[in-house]
Amino acid sequence: MMKGWQISYRSQYAERVICPAPGLQKLRIFVSTLSTKRQKFRLTVGVSDFLLSLDQTRHHITVAKNAPRVFRFYFPANDTEDNFEVKITNSSLAACTIISIQKAEECPQTFLDDESNIRFGSSYQTMLEKSAMIVSKKRYPYGFNLVLLGLRNNSDRYTKNIPTSEELGQSSMNVSIEVNRMKKGLIFEDIVKESILVVLGFYFSMACIYFLVTKILDKCFGFELEGMYGTVEGFLKKKERLA
Repeated sequence: MMKGWQISYRSQYAERVICPAPGLQKLRIFVSTLSTKRQKFRLTVGVSDFLLSLDQTRHHITVAKNAPRVFRFYFPANDTEDNFEVKITNSSLAACTIISIQKAEECPQTFLDDESNIRFGSSYQTMLEKSAMIVSKKRYPYGFNLVLLGLRNNSDRYTKNIPTSEELGQSSMNVSIEVNRMKKGLIFEDIVKESILVVLGFYFSMACIYFLVTKILDKCFGFELEGMYGTVEGFLKKKERLA
């Protein structure tokens, strides 16, 4: 397995997570530069605890442009729940981050953690303050990888307000991550289906109330609400003229 990445000359450090195959392995690292001057650097290799546990929040996770964070979650054995909710909350000055849910392949299969490929074959969304994604066990039967990466350009992510120079220059942020079971609905076990039915029921009720009020006003007071095509009587007369 080979994995490579580039580091901008503006960055003071970079970090990557590598998933080696089980057993004793040799790791070869090659470093090259386009600079004509000799470059000094320090290389640190360590072990990362990247497993997420159900209902346990991971705090103080730093996400940066050159330091993506990778976590893996396995669904609990003998758990009948089909849908789980992944929540990411920012606790510092916001820096636009992309959240990617990827299939958990067996090592040494790599995960996609570069801005050029992180969207490929995954479920993703961008966030500034909070993010929530629903993960289905049917789609990810062997668990999933959660990849967080700070984006290089922050300016086009602010749609509600104009970002300050400090926000535009922000390159990292601290987040917390938690994975929970989906809450049960009051009527159905699937809260997503229940939410859809509640919304449809609301609009249907509003339509019934509108027609009921219109009928009462027309019958009792001879008053009719006017819609975008005028009154019903005027619409019928116009139709007769056209016919």
